[in-house]
Amino acid sequence: MLIDDTAVTDLTAFNFSSEYWQIIIGSEPVADMFAAMKARALESGYAEGIEIVKEYAREYGW
Repeated sequence: MLIDDTAVTDLTAFNFSSEYWQIIIGSEPVADMFAAMKARALESGYAEGIEIVKEYAREYGW
């Protein structure tokens, strides 16, 4: 899906694969590492990007 919006572009820059890999090889409790990853995703604008995608979906009937 191509949406010309900086927040959405920033959203796609968050590397979930790398984040999950860090959890797999990490030495901290999984729940703590997952919570930290989730916080980083939200700090990167993930929630804002998702809202923009939802808005476009509603507008275009996706």
